[in-house]
Amino acid sequence: MKDIWCIRFAWILCLVTVSAHGQEFDGNLFLKRDSTIEAFLGVGDYEQVEKYIDGQIAYLMWVGRPDSVYRYAYNASRARWKTKGSQAGVERAETLVEWIVENDPNIDHHLQAINDLTWIYEETGNPEKCLAADERYLEVCLGYPGVKPIQLSTAYYSLGYDHQKNGDGQKATYFFSKSIEPRLIDTFAYRKRRIDS
Repeated sequence: MKDIWCIRFAWILCLVTVSAHGQEFDGNLFLKRDSTIEAFLGVGDYEQVEKYIDGQIAYLMWVGRPDSVYRYAYNASRARWKTKGSQAGVERAETLVEWIVENDPNIDHHLQAINDLTWIYEETGNPEKCLAADERYLEVCLGYPGVKPIQLSTAYYSLGYDHQKNGDGQKATYFFSKSIEPRLIDTFAYRKRRIDS
């Protein structure tokens, strides 16, 4: 809970400062930090990963780019988990997802962040929270006019997986079969586009 208030305060402070100073986004600096993060991820140095991701997120807030924060939800949460324990990692993921949903208008980014949250739940042994996050993912998909077939398919497949793990074969079968439908529709649409062109 403390995390969310720190992020909100940082965001408000950044908005005020950016409007006052007009800070420009520096693509080279952004990419350099990303490369550093990837390098530390490659060697499993999670303390450095956390430090650089926190810096990157703060920078994105500073320059008024909340629509890029979603890219770090999984690795920021995993780094927190590896350095401060699984509960801290879960809290970090939950905080980031809520922040992204509140501040990033792009629904595709919300879906990516919720999916990352699901993986953090899965990897830290929280199956009941995993199911709830996957249900939330499906709910967002069903309410999103721009939903892509792959997103809808992922939503149903993930719920099938959750129910299979929980021993509910009937629900698992239902969701697994539903996961095929969006792919079939997309495949037929793709073939029609190819034939028409």
